[in-house]
Amino acid sequence: MQTVNERLRDESIAHAVWISRYSTGVAARMVKILNDSDAELTARLLVALDSLDPGSFTVTRLESLLASVREVNRAAINSMFTRLSGELNELAIYEAGFQLSLFDSMLPDFVADVHPLVGISPDALYAAAMARPFQGRLLSEWASDLEADRLRRITNTVRQGFLLGDTNEQIARKIRGHVSKGFQDGAL
Repeated sequence: MQTVNERLRDESIAHAVWISRYSTGVAARMVKILNDSDAELTARLLVALDSLDPGSFTVTRLESLLASVREVNRAAINSMFTRLSGELNELAIYEAGFQLSLFDSMLPDFVADVHPLVGISPDALYAAAMARPFQGRLLSEWASDLEADRLRRITNTVRQGFLLGDTNEQIARKIRGHVSKGFQDGAL
């Protein structure tokens, strides 16, 4: 018969596997949100590029023309972050209940009588997760950096396209990627 510690270890390992699968699913859903916005972003980019005369190309003019692209990008990032916050809140609710019920079901009664279990509220767990830096930055900082990074990649690709004399469609394809390659070869 397994000891309490061995059972807790086994449950913790199984839970870690579940968390890993869950996080992979969440990441895929967040990427899908961004990818779903790429078609509209590319369409707005083409409209902006069509109104830009190659002879009058300046960085300042490009920045002003990319306003609608910037809006779509910001909306996509905000949508992704809102959805991610919701996912984290749901996970906090689940985790708060799971951890308490795990220990409640595993600990012998004489231990629980001496050291009663106290659960953490899902709100406190969520707040702790949102306040904890991941690789040196808060989650909200990652979202704002992602928005700026995507826009920087778009702007740099457009600049390079104009420099190389690419057509607007070629520039858009370099940004979004090719259908045949699953859009994996684009700047986004």
